[in-house]
Amino acid sequence: MGITKAEYLKLLEQSQKANSQKRRSIDYEPICLLPQWTTERRGELTFYILPLVPTMNTYWRNVQGRVLISKEGRSYKKHVGALALRLGMPLLTGNVKVLIEYHRPQRRGDLDNRQKALLDTLKGIAYVDDEQIVEIHSRRFESPNDGKIIIAVEQSIHTLPF
Repeated sequence: MGITKAEYLKLLEQSQKANSQKRRSIDYEPICLLPQWTTERRGELTFYILPLVPTMNTYWRNVQGRVLISKEGRSYKKHVGALALRLGMPLLTGNVKVLIEYHRPQRRGDLDNRQKALLDTLKGIAYVDDEQIVEIHSRRFESPNDGKIIIAVEQSIHTLPF
């Protein structure tokens, strides 16, 4: 059983007030229980609606010269990966094409800034390895109060002319 979006936003607001001095990492488990994460059909493609991925500044950490996935990044990868599987995202082999729509809630952040973390999260879920990706199409939209990612991954059978 999930929580409503209003309940989640109230919890998030309380958490932000309690930790206004220091930014805490987000636990994506309650976020993934919200009912808006689903699929939609567009022609022959199935698009998966997922929570917005953390920025590169919060997904990765540099610890003693080693680059590691942060606590927030691990939470995103674990819970959103499980969500993608629950939504029925198939594991593809061979070359794949990825279509991504970023719906950002605030007018900040680069289009490419979250892409690597998202593609890393879907490794082993939508495709065996991210080296299978031969084509990526990304678009950004402004969506106040509604940050999300809409993504489709399909087998790529065509070669590009360049």
